[in-house]
Amino acid sequence: MLIPISLFLLLQLSAAVASEPEPDGARVVGAAPSFRGVPAPPAWLRGRSHAEAWVDTRHYLYEAYAGPEGQWLVRYVMLPEGSEAFREIEQAFLFQAEERRRPQTLKPAEVVVDPNRATWKKQVFTLVDRRDLLKP
Repeated sequence: MLIPISLFLLLQLSAAVASEPEPDGARVVGAAPSFRGVPAPPAWLRGRSHAEAWVDTRHYLYEAYAGPEGQWLVRYVMLPEGSEAFREIEQAFLFQAEERRRPQTLKPAEVVVDPNRATWKKQVFTLVDRRDLLKP
């Protein structure tokens, strides 16, 4: 009986450690499955990308892709509900490996998205983080 309880507690602890708070207080919802891959994005990427994006809908999708030479392609997709207004339905940014460098804003139409990768100007980026989020 002790082993199953220990296993349960270990799983709960690992889930708590894996879930970091979102910059806007959003929570993960189950409409699109969350995904975490390798390499893990740097800790600063989520906060920096959120500061650059215009997340003006309550429900949105966040995706991060690892690319060549330490680049990170980040994509936001707004999922407006009812009469909710929004500026852009999709936004994309290219971050360099260095946190201090300002990201490049990409034209979403130039980013081709497949289930596990994105391509921009013949550069392939692999999906490493996807979250379907709902703000309070």
